Amino acid sequence: MASRNPVVLRGGESNFRRPRPVRRNLQTNGKVVQECNQEGTVVVRITVNNNGEVILAEPGVKGSTNTHPCLLDPARKTAFLHKWFPDMRAPVQQVGYVVIQFKLRE
Repeated sequence: MASRNPVVLRGGESNFRRPRPVRRNLQTNGKVVQECNQEGTVVVRITVNNNGEVILAEPGVKGSTNTHPCLLDPARKTAFLHKWFPDMRAPVQQVGYVVIQFKLRE
Protein backbone atom coordinates (compact mmCIF):
# COMPACT_ATOMS: atom_id res chain seq x y z
CA MET A 1 0.00 0.00 0.00
CA ALA A 2 1.55 3.25 -1.10
CA SER A 3 1.39 6.43 0.91
CA ARG A 4 0.96 9.73 -0.87
CA ASN A 5 2.65 11.62 1.93
CA PRO A 6 6.07 12.88 0.95
CA VAL A 7 9.03 11.53 2.88
CA VAL A 8 11.97 13.78 3.56
CA LEU A 9 15.23 12.19 2.50
CA ARG A 10 18.57 13.89 2.92
CA GLY A 11 20.36 14.27 -0.37
CA GLY A 12 23.96 14.37 -1.35
CA GLU A 13 27.33 12.80 -0.89
CA SER A 14 29.43 12.52 2.24
CA ASN A 15 31.21 15.81 1.48
CA PHE A 16 28.10 17.84 2.35
CA ARG A 17 28.04 19.04 5.95
CA ARG A 18 24.31 19.67 6.06
CA PRO A 19 22.49 17.91 3.23
CA ARG A 20 19.38 19.73 2.21
CA PRO A 21 16.07 17.91 2.57
CA VAL A 22 14.50 16.62 -0.63
CA ARG A 23 10.87 15.58 -0.68
CA ARG A 24 10.02 12.29 -2.37
CA ASN A 25 6.69 10.48 -2.55
CA LEU A 26 6.52 6.84 -1.57
CA GLN A 27 5.40 4.61 -4.45
CA THR A 28 5.17 1.20 -2.76
CA ASN A 29 6.03 -0.49 0.51
CA GLY A 30 5.46 -3.70 2.42
CA LYS A 31 6.30 -5.35 5.71
CA VAL A 32 8.19 -8.52 6.61
CA VAL A 33 6.61 -10.20 9.62
CA GLN A 34 8.83 -11.05 12.58
CA GLU A 35 9.28 -14.68 13.57
CA CYS A 36 9.78 -14.05 17.28
CA ASN A 37 7.63 -12.63 20.01
CA GLN A 38 9.19 -9.18 20.42
CA GLU A 39 7.74 -5.71 20.15
CA GLY A 40 9.14 -2.26 19.69
CA THR A 41 10.26 0.29 17.15
CA VAL A 42 13.18 -0.25 14.81
CA VAL A 43 14.53 2.76 12.94
CA VAL A 44 16.29 1.90 9.69
CA ARG A 45 18.71 4.34 8.04
CA ILE A 46 18.23 3.97 4.29
CA THR A 47 20.04 5.16 1.20
CA VAL A 48 17.84 5.66 -1.86
CA ASN A 49 19.06 6.17 -5.43
CA ASN A 50 17.44 8.60 -7.86
CA ASN A 51 15.41 5.70 -9.32
CA GLY A 52 13.66 5.50 -5.92
CA GLU A 53 15.21 2.15 -4.93
CA VAL A 54 16.61 1.45 -1.47
CA ILE A 55 20.23 0.46 -2.04
CA LEU A 56 21.41 0.33 1.58
CA ALA A 57 19.58 -0.30 4.86
CA GLU A 58 21.05 -0.12 8.36
CA PRO A 59 18.53 -1.20 11.05
CA GLY A 60 18.74 -0.38 14.75
CA VAL A 61 19.97 3.21 14.53
CA LYS A 62 19.24 5.96 17.06
CA GLY A 63 15.56 6.11 17.97
CA SER A 64 15.03 2.35 17.97
CA THR A 65 13.37 1.03 21.14
CA ASN A 66 14.21 -2.66 20.54
CA THR A 67 17.32 -3.88 18.74
CA HIS A 68 16.80 -7.59 19.32
CA PRO A 69 18.44 -9.50 16.44
CA CYS A 70 15.14 -11.18 15.53
CA LEU A 71 13.68 -7.72 14.71
CA LEU A 72 16.68 -6.23 12.91
CA ASP A 73 16.60 -8.64 9.96
CA PRO A 74 12.84 -8.22 9.25
CA ALA A 75 13.27 -4.44 9.64
CA ARG A 76 16.11 -4.42 7.08
CA LYS A 77 14.07 -6.56 4.66
CA THR A 78 11.04 -4.30 5.16
CA ALA A 79 13.14 -1.25 4.29
CA PHE A 80 14.14 -2.87 0.99
CA LEU A 81 10.42 -3.27 0.12
CA HIS A 82 10.02 0.52 0.07
CA LYS A 83 10.25 2.30 -3.29
CA TRP A 84 9.91 5.99 -4.02
CA PHE A 85 8.93 7.60 -7.30
CA PRO A 86 11.99 8.19 -9.51
CA ASP A 87 13.43 11.69 -9.65
CA MET A 88 16.31 12.17 -12.06
CA ARG A 89 16.85 15.68 -10.65
CA ALA A 90 17.48 14.24 -7.18
CA PRO A 91 20.99 13.54 -5.93
CA VAL A 92 22.48 10.18 -6.91
CA GLN A 93 22.00 9.01 -3.32
CA GLN A 94 19.70 10.30 -0.59
CA VAL A 95 19.68 9.25 3.04
CA GLY A 96 16.53 8.94 5.10
CA TYR A 97 14.86 6.80 7.74
CA VAL A 98 12.09 4.23 7.81
CA VAL A 99 10.43 3.63 11.19
CA ILE A 100 8.96 0.16 11.66
CA GLN A 101 6.66 -0.77 14.53
CA PHE A 102 6.63 -4.40 15.61
CA LYS A 103 3.86 -5.71 17.85
CA LEU A 104 3.52 -8.90 19.86
CA ARG A 105 1.81 -11.77 18.08
CA GLU A 106 2.27 -10.32 14.59
